[in-house]
Amino acid sequence: MKTLRRRKRRINLTEQRVSYIKKLIASLPGNKQLTWNELVGEIKNQTSYLWSRQALQSHSEIKTAYENKREEYRKFRKTGKPPRELLPEHEILAQKYAGVRAENAELLKTLHAYDVRLITYLQNAIGKGISQEQLERPLVPPNRGQTD
Repeated sequence: MKTLRRRKRRINLTEQRVSYIKKLIASLPGNKQLTWNELVGEIKNQTSYLWSRQALQSHSEIKTAYENKREEYRKFRKTGKPPRELLPEHEILAQKYAGVRAENAELLKTLHAYDVRLITYLQNAIGKGISQEQLERPLVPPNRGQTD
């Protein structure tokens, strides 16, 4: 009698899993060389799921964390000093700083879009024959006390 082996269902790498793997890579010691095979094995030990190197490497966050860890080992190999551990307060501040920088980049994109819109409006107004003096006139305040 044949017994059928059931294959385990593939588990996708969601944003939460990618974030967890990124933190796992960061928590590995920096004084030991890290290879993709070791990383795949460590992830399997921690999560009980087996993803291939290619699947892990296709996510830029995981690949960047891996390369950072490799660079940390290269620095350790050159100097012989273990990397400095960041205090939790410094990690929190670094995260806030990264958030502020991302927000700043978004605001700069929005500002650029407004600049483009203003230039378009001005070009269209001048093309329709509206003079610069007419464009620079102050707005007439609305009469809010009046009803129909």
